[in-house]
Amino acid sequence: MRRIAIVIFAVLLILVSGCSKPEKMADTQKKFTFETEKEKESYSVGFRAGIQLYGMVKNNDIDFDAALQGIKDAVNEQPQLPKGKMTTLYSRFKDKLMKRQEGRHKAEAKKNKVEGEKFLKENALSEGVIVTGSGLQYKIIKEGTGPVPEETDIVILHYRGFLIDGREFVDTRKQEGAQPVQLPVARSLPFWKEGLQLMKVGARHRFFVPPALAYQEYGNPPLVGPNCVLVYDAVLEGIEK
Repeated sequence: MRRIAIVIFAVLLILVSGCSKPEKMADTQKKFTFETEKEKESYSVGFRAGIQLYGMVKNNDIDFDAALQGIKDAVNEQPQLPKGKMTTLYSRFKDKLMKRQEGRHKAEAKKNKVEGEKFLKENALSEGVIVTGSGLQYKIIKEGTGPVPEETDIVILHYRGFLIDGREFVDTRKQEGAQPVQLPVARSLPFWKEGLQLMKVGARHRFFVPPALAYQEYGNPPLVGPNCVLVYDAVLEGIEK
């Protein structure tokens, strides 16, 4: 939970720090052409901060309009509340937020664990599904004809990942350039380390991944929650020694 405090502090620091006082922020949305590097960098800073605030807005922990006004007032050096009072309020809010998020995380982890175990139990009985000793489940969609990677290799592959409810969280073919990923087998997540060595070049496998072999009880926010079972469609394009 220490990470929450760091995130909140980092967001505020990013948005209000600086040696020179910037011009007053406009209330209306401004359209940018992003012709300069400064515009692109500045937008990226703001967007990253917005991602960090997203969870608090989504969970109704903060009033978004009031938070935006606070940011503007900080940049313009025009606080509407005493700074000492705001320090106390911020400290109290941080403690409340940590407790709320800890409770939500535990509840979500428990729910995902129950749903995931049920899914894996039923899926293990599906036609063509193979279960390994680690609990990894996989199905061969297309047999490969090339060599099998070793732990010391770097593999070249395309993959798509989604949750058991069908929500997609990654697709390498939709990323910029749509180039296949280069993944060191030895330094990948446990399910990749095991599963890639079950494939031949040219093969397409579908992996059903228990949380213990991926992101465990931590998840990979914002799209992968704690204790989530993951499904990956992977195509092994090649191997680099």
